[in-house]
Amino acid sequence: MTVLSYIFNFVFQLLILLGAIILIRRFLKVSLKNKLSYKKYLFFYDVLVYLIWTLFIFLKVADVVSCLLYTSDAADEEDS
Repeated sequence: MTVLSYIFNFVFQLLILLGAIILIRRFLKVSLKNKLSYKKYLFFYDVLVYLIWTLFIFLKVADVVSCLLYTSDAADEEDS
């Protein structure tokens, strides 16, 4: 996979995740508008969103590191 396609893939996944987060938050705002626990649900939703973003970034970093290690190993084999 080339670097440019990897970047487009990352941005596309990021936009899908962001769109899903925005849609779910708007749905929660509309459906829980008159409930007493409205703020509590939105707080827990925000915490969940932060955890998802953190997991997404960790997975992307791990993928890049594994690709770099694979590329480095392949280059070492080529040299010897």
